[in-house]
Amino acid sequence: MNQHFYECAQDSELGKKISDFWTKCSRCETEAEKYAKAMGAVTYYEDPQYFAGGCLCVAFAEGARVDGGVWREAGKEQDSGTVYYAPDVESRTGCVEIPSREYALKDTFDRIYRRDRILTFAQALMLRPLREWAADAGYRLTGDGETDGRELAERYRDKLFVPYVEFYRSEPAVRSNGQPRTASRGLRKAIKAEIRRRRLPVMRTEDLLAILGADLLGAQSADAQPADGTDKSASGQSADAAAGKSADGKTVAANRRREILTPTFFPHRSRYFIGCAYSCTSPDLTEITPQLYRMNQDKHEREMRRTGN
Repeated sequence: MNQHFYECAQDSELGKKISDFWTKCSRCETEAEKYAKAMGAVTYYEDPQYFAGGCLCVAFAEGARVDGGVWREAGKEQDSGTVYYAPDVESRTGCVEIPSREYALKDTFDRIYRRDRILTFAQALMLRPLREWAADAGYRLTGDGETDGRELAERYRDKLFVPYVEFYRSEPAVRSNGQPRTASRGLRKAIKAEIRRRRLPVMRTEDLLAILGADLLGAQSADAQPADGTDKSASGQSADAAAGKSADGKTVAANRRREILTPTFFPHRSRYFIGCAYSCTSPDLTEITPQLYRMNQDKHEREMRRTGN
C-alpha cells in the first residue's frame, strides 16, 4: 500500500480538531496514570487496542508484596524483567428482562447493567444460549433452528431486556505457589479494580482517521506498515521503545506497539505533519513528500531533546 504524508496549519479547522484530539489523548493517559497510582503500582501498560488511554495491566515496585487474592500475573517484559499484573477476575455478558423502559436496575458488586441500552428479543438473542431462552419461556427446543427461532420470537414478542457484564472468578484448586485458593479472597477488590480499569477513558484510532477523512474503503491491504515505516507516537518516539507510563508520568521501557495502520502526527512550528497508510480527503491537508515529512520529524525530535520533553 502506498504511504501518504500531509501537513496542515495548526490554526485550520482540521488543525484545531487534531489539537483537541491530542488534548483528549493526554487526559486519557493522565487518568490511566491515576488509576495505576491508586492501585499502588509504579508502571502501567497502555491498552494497545486504542490510540491513547486505557490500561491493560500494571506493575508494582520491585520487591513489593502483591496481593495474590486481587492480582494475577499477566506477563513479563523480557528486557527489564518487569512483571505485569491484572485484576484476577473474568467477565461474561448476559441480559435480564425488564417490565418497562422506566424500570430501574441497580448495579451489584459483581454486575454492571447497561441501563442506556434497552433491547428487544432480536437484539438480545446472542447474549444468552438458546437453551436458556427456551427454558425461561417454558419451551422445549426441537432442534429445528427456524422453528425454534420463530416460536421463541413469538413468546418474547414485546419483551424488553437490559444487557449486563458480570464478573466472576474461575478457581483452580491451588495457586501457582501451591497454596490453597478460595473464591472469595480478594474477589471484591479485584472486581472493583477491574470495573475501574474498564471505565478509563480512551481515544480510538478510528476517531483520528475520521477527522483526517481517511479513505478506508480505498485501502487495498490490511498489512501495510505505518506511514514512515516505524510505528511512532505523536512525539516521534519509537513505540517499540515506548512503554506504559509510570504512575508519576515518566516513560518506562516496555515493548508496546500500536496497530500498524495507526496514523502518526507531530507538531512543528505552526503546522502538523501527518503520516497515514490511507489517502486522506480533508480539504485542509496538503500532501507532501516523504523526505519533507522526515526532515520536519528530525527537526521536531531535535527540539524535543533540546527542551528535555
